[in-house]
Amino acid sequence: ANDQDLLSHIFGKGSRNKPGRPKTQDVVRPIWVTLEELYTGVNRKLPIARKVLDPSGESCKCDACDGRGVAIQVLRMGPMVRQVQQTCEKCSGKGRCHKMQNVREVLEVFVEKGSPNGHKITIHGKADEADGCEAGDVVVVVREQDHPKFMRKEADLYYSVELSLSEALNGFRLVVQHLDDRKLLVRSKPGEVLRPRRSGLVLKAVKGAGMPIHQDPFNFGNLFLVVTLRFPEVMSEATGTALKSMMGIKETAGESQEDLEEVFCENIDPLSSAKSSKKVTTQAYDEDEEHHHGIECKHQ
Repeated sequence: ANDQDLLSHIFGKGSRNKPGRPKTQDVVRPIWVTLEELYTGVNRKLPIARKVLDPSGESCKCDACDGRGVAIQVLRMGPMVRQVQQTCEKCSGKGRCHKMQNVREVLEVFVEKGSPNGHKITIHGKADEADGCEAGDVVVVVREQDHPKFMRKEADLYYSVELSLSEALNGFRLVVQHLDDRKLLVRSKPGEVLRPRRSGLVLKAVKGAGMPIHQDPFNFGNLFLVVTLRFPEVMSEATGTALKSMMGIKETAGESQEDLEEVFCENIDPLSSAKSSKKVTTQAYDEDEEHHHGIECKHQ
C-alpha cells in the first residue's frame, strides 16, 4: 500500500480525489503608480483591514444558523414554496464559530520594473480568515497613471515634439528629460531630411530608450519621437528664392505669361464652403420651380 501511495504521489494518480481546505474569497485591490515608478520599480505600502481568528481560540454561537448547525433555505417553484434544510456553511454544522477580530495591516507591495498596466501581484493568505478555511489571497492590480509628456505602448514610449521647417531640412537637436531624470540629447543624422507620413506626422525612434521590458529589465523598448512640423506663417521673397535654389525647384516654363490667369490661394473652411454652395443651389432650384410654375399658369 505504501508503494502504491508513493507511485500515486509521483505520477499524480489519486491525488485529485483528495479535496483541499476551502479558501475564503480573494480580495482585489488596485494600486496606482506613475510612469516614473514603473520605469525604476517601486515598493509601495498597501493598508488593508481583514478579519482573523481570535488567538484566544474562544468560540461563540453561530449567528448564521443561531447555533442550530443547520440553515433553512426557501425554494420557490412557481406557486409552490419548499423549505430545504442544509448544513450551515459558516460553522460546518457545529453551531459554534471561532471568535473573530478585525485587524489592520500594511502590506509591502513591490512593483517590478516595466510592469504592464493591469499586471496582477498576488499576496497569499492575506484575505479574511474563517473557521476550517484557508485564507484567500490579496490580488493587487497595477494601474498606470497618465503622464503629461510620455505615452506608453507595451515597452515603447512615445514623446510628442514640434520642430520648425528649418530643423526638418537642416537637422535638429533637442533635450529629452527621461523618466529616471536622465537628459538625452537627441539629434538627427547629418544630412537627414524629415519626411512626413500620410498622417502629416514624422516618426523617428531612439533605439533602446523606451521602458524596461518586464521580467527582462536589462533590455528596453524604443523611444519614438512624434514630430509635428511647424511651418512659417509668411516667408520673404529672398528666403523663398534661396529655398527654391537649395531644393532645385525651377520656375514653370513653356507657357506664355500673357496666357496665364494669376490667382492666389486663401484659407477657406471646406465644411462652410459646402454648406454655402448647397444653400445657393437650393435657392436657384426654388427660383427655377417658381418660373416654370408661372409659365404653366399662363398656358392654362
